[in-house]
Amino acid sequence: MVEFIWLLRGVIDYCEDLHDEWLHWKRKGQKGSIEFFFDGPEPLFEAVRIIQALPVVERIPFYPIPFAPTYTEEPDGTPIAQKLPLPDITDELEVSFQTVIDKRMVFRDKRSTDTQRPNMENLFKLLGNNENMFIISVSVLIKPDQSTHMYDIFYKRVSWFPEDGPNPEEIGKRND
Repeated sequence: MVEFIWLLRGVIDYCEDLHDEWLHWKRKGQKGSIEFFFDGPEPLFEAVRIIQALPVVERIPFYPIPFAPTYTEEPDGTPIAQKLPLPDITDELEVSFQTVIDKRMVFRDKRSTDTQRPNMENLFKLLGNNENMFIISVSVLIKPDQSTHMYDIFYKRVSWFPEDGPNPEEIGKRND
């Protein structure tokens, strides 16, 4: 799930479409996330293989929001960039991308996750009304009555910028 989120983050045009989809629902009064649902591990692995097969045209610096699991910094507090691969969806793989990845994408209303995913609820509180960041969730069915979930923040401008908020000093206040 981590690999899927990381690789998907680099498909910038598609992520812009995801942001637009999320923003459409947000502006209609809905709160929620963009979710990818896989009905088992193998469909997830296939999605990762498809993104890995896309040719990487560039690697750009990526900076997550401070306190995100992937955030690292120098001893002086300077953020350390990660190198995000930017793949190109080729004509040969576009149909595979759409059928294996895009068809699994839905807008998941937050009300359906309130009691089932309390950590996600905390993330919704952290982001508040911000329109520059949104939550990507990946769910994988393990058994008919069991699934596992992972989520992360995607940014309108690929990386987090302080002016996009929330700022690190706000994070503690919102979680109190």
